[in-house]
Amino acid sequence: MRILVATENIGKFLEISQYLKQEGLNFTSQKDLGFKSQPEIGQSFVENAIAKARFACRSTGLISLAEDSGLVVPALNGDPGIYSARFAGAKATDGENLEKLLQRMENLKNLERRAFFVCAMTLVRYEFDPLPIIAIGKWEGRITHTPMGENGFGYDPIFFDEFTSKTAGQMLREEKLVLSHRGKALKLMLENLKSL
Repeated sequence: MRILVATENIGKFLEISQYLKQEGLNFTSQKDLGFKSQPEIGQSFVENAIAKARFACRSTGLISLAEDSGLVVPALNGDPGIYSARFAGAKATDGENLEKLLQRMENLKNLERRAFFVCAMTLVRYEFDPLPIIAIGKWEGRITHTPMGENGFGYDPIFFDEFTSKTAGQMLREEKLVLSHRGKALKLMLENLKSL
């Protein structure tokens, strides 16, 4: 079984591919096959992930694994949510998104700074697969006042994990994968794959 990892985000691809390698699975990247993702138009992480997987499967004919993930801050009514990658605008950098979030949270204290990452991961065997495999991972934490750490991507330098007393940006990729929303979703996904 060969799986297409349908993402243009290099950080996400590295995390997913590391996990798939550990499990001895055969996979390829979207970049290797040279096609672009379709725009995200769903209203939830799950809708976006299913749409990405179906588009990738239609484009390549391969079993396709896709995910949509982001950061949810309850005190901001769930923002940045599904708009995490484009919170500061369509072509915003990670730094611009992070800065906008810190500005929006400037006056929030203690429990108001609670946040969680969520990852909705889907796999379709063919374009119109009536039963996509869906795995959801969640990682609880809080938002720091300033960035800490050089690792990871996105909001990692301001997402503080209480268990390790580190931001995701201070973690090695292997450590983050065990704790993270994406790692949890991948673990569930692989349990489901074993039954195929």
